[in-house]
Amino acid sequence: MDILAERTSIAPRATAAKPARSMPKWRRYLNRGGAFVVAFVAMTFAISASWRAWGVPMYADLPNVAHAAGGIGDTTYVNGIDALDANYARGFRIFEMDFNWTSDGVLVCNHDWKEYDGKAPDFLTFERTNNALPHPACTYPTATTWFKNHPQATLISDAKDRVIETNAYLRRALGDQLLPTVYDLPTALAISQNGRYPMVLATYKMKTLWDRFVLLGSMRGKRIHINAVAMSMADATAGLGLWAKLWIDAPIYSYTVNNCEPVPTLKVLGVDAIYTDFLEIDSCR
Repeated sequence: MDILAERTSIAPRATAAKPARSMPKWRRYLNRGGAFVVAFVAMTFAISASWRAWGVPMYADLPNVAHAAGGIGDTTYVNGIDALDANYARGFRIFEMDFNWTSDGVLVCNHDWKEYDGKAPDFLTFERTNNALPHPACTYPTATTWFKNHPQATLISDAKDRVIETNAYLRRALGDQLLPTVYDLPTALAISQNGRYPMVLATYKMKTLWDRFVLLGSMRGKRIHINAVAMSMADATAGLGLWAKLWIDAPIYSYTVNNCEPVPTLKVLGVDAIYTDFLEIDSCR
């Protein structure tokens, strides 16, 4: 008999039966309560949807906002004239743009200083690097000139530093074409001037979600004209959009949204429109 036949002729050894493990109590409770958890989540979502539809202000057919002046090609965070021209031609009239200060005190369109090792360069260094880009960022003179030449356009300024000073500069040049973004109550009170100037309230500079909830509640009853509230998709999903509807009668925008898949859920959770790089002005309604 060859080795293979010898191996297959050997009867398997009998093994002792292992005692069945008892399921831990927490697993038994979880299994029993799973259906109730699912039902609770479904009921919460249904209540939120009903409240969104009938219990809170709705702002239908709002135009989307071009984020960082809108994308151009496959490039985002351009914050430049090329992006403004391209997205104005696509129908956008509201442009969110980032502003920052160089180390020698020149206001430029800029989201951050990653290309400069995280430190603000002087203006000449910024200009030399910026002019080498396919789509250069704008500066204070070129940005304000563009908006003056396009009086139907509105600028939402996202100042990364020296918020009050940045918006004072922009206000002098653009007047009512400017919607400053504010991030806390003291800045909102300073810029608002007793409700004279409208503004956008953004929540992203608050460190925790709890701080963001508190920020929205703090705006109630103050002489502040909040034109819109901007928040991340994550914050809206966490309930911040519906919470904002309780305290502030203003549209809710979510950022940065470049496909329509999450929008139906965001709308149930209080979002009225979006900041986008690449979608159209009326996408996802």
